[in-house]
Amino acid sequence: MRGQALLLVVLVMVVALTIGLSIAARSIITLRTTTEEVNSQRALAAAEAGIETALVSTETGTVIADRALDTAATIVKVDVVDVAQNSSFLLNNGMLIPKDEGADIWLSTYTTDPAQLFTTNRWNGTLSISWGDTSGDCNQAALEIVVFSGTRTNPVLTRSIVDPCNTGRAAANKFTTYPAIRRSNDCTVGTFSYSYTLPAITNGLIGRVTPIYTSTRACVTAQLGSSVFPSQGRLITATGQAGGAQRTLQYFQGYDTLPSEFFYALFAP
Repeated sequence: MRGQALLLVVLVMVVALTIGLSIAARSIITLRTTTEEVNSQRALAAAEAGIETALVSTETGTVIADRALDTAATIVKVDVVDVAQNSSFLLNNGMLIPKDEGADIWLSTYTTDPAQLFTTNRWNGTLSISWGDTSGDCNQAALEIVVFSGTRTNPVLTRSIVDPCNTGRAAANKFTTYPAIRRSNDCTVGTFSYSYTLPAITNGLIGRVTPIYTSTRACVTAQLGSSVFPSQGRLITATGQAGGAQRTLQYFQGYDTLPSEFFYALFAP
């Protein structure tokens, strides 16, 4: 009897110890998970604080490094780079350009001084627009491409409307199709299925690409012998850290978008 009682006590103790260890382990895991989630949120908030700080600054390069915050988090680093200033760039920083809305191509140096707007470093050369994927010609956006060039006293507006779908839609809309549109990719920073080269531009000021029928991504490329493009905006990359958690955010700060009426009312009879 004594042996059976001892065995029963041992079994009860083993079961109780197992349950206790299981509860303790679960509590530790829950506490660790909660701590990691809190640190992750703090790191994210630190990265967002870094983005907000850079947005009100005009600096480029590393604008913040190892800045401690009151939230037990640290802004590890905030880098700001100009987008473009080379021969090829993604419109809207590679994000979809919404249908019927459009994205601007700055061909002159952006400024907030009205007296200097569209007067400095005007662009000269030939550019092409690349867009679309491999899902079929008639699944792609048509593009309206408007370029404003020249001078204040002698402005020039060049307007092209191109459509890869040369069957069906083309018969109705009368847009430019092949062979002006090429099944090629002029873009050096992304992969696309179609390209269209605009007429040569002299004293380029600003352009706009507006997708028709559907949203799309697009790329602008300067052809050989053309000037490099001026800045199209700023790309801000911020990293925050709290405990062992680290979060990184990117934000594209484009320049103010001009109203569509600018491109049409200006040239109204």
